[in-house]
Formats: sequence, structure tokens, C-alpha cells
Amino acid sequence: MKRRGWTTLVVPVVLLAGCGSPATVKVSGTMRMIGGLSPPRGFAVAGHVVFEAPGKRVSAVATSDGAFTADLSSGRYSVTGTNPLYGSGQGICRARKDVVVTNKRISGLVVVCNMR
Repeated sequence: MKRRGWTTLVVPVVLLAGCGSPATVKVSGTMRMIGGLSPPRGFAVAGHVVFEAPGKRVSAVATSDGAFTADLSSGRYSVTGTNPLYGSGQGICRARKDVVVTNKRISGLVVVCNMR
């Protein structure tokens, strides 16, 4: 009589903490109205700031002192904004250059609404 046995297969399972969500970096700055009759450095304004990269879009609110903060994953972002005082809310405010997010916090970003 043949004996049948069972073989137990052990499969190790590895759980990676945070595997599904990439690390983010804080990006902060101010939105400013510049030009026209404003002071040379302009003045802070409230509004909405949008960071866009391929497949990514993150919005932030600029408060009445112009301050905004966003948590972004790594990548190169174009930065635009809108303000109700600028072009009746239809004008596009812009950062002077794209923001490149790596692993370091970014502060001092300025989004400018150019008054003519």
C-alpha cells in the first residue's frame, strides 16, 4: 500500500509600509498683485493656486495674507493661480518658473498677478 503525504508550501509575505502612497513635500509661498499703482513689491492677495504636472493636479487656497501651502509628490510642476481682483477672477497669475519637487521642503514661492 502506497502512502500519500501532503507537502506544505510556505510562502513568505512581505508588507511594505506606505507602499501605496508616495512621500510628499511641503511647498509654500505667497500670491501677490504686482504692477499698476501697487507698491514695487506688490501686495498679498487671496485666491487659488494650482500645481500641475503630467498626471497630477493639486490645488491650494491662498489666504487673505497671500499665504498658501500644498503637499506635493516629486516632479516638475507648472504653477498658476487666480484671484477675484485680477481680470474679474478670469486672469491667470503665474510663478516665474516651474517648481521642481525632490525630497526637500520648498518655501518662498511667489505666484504673481501682473497688473498692467
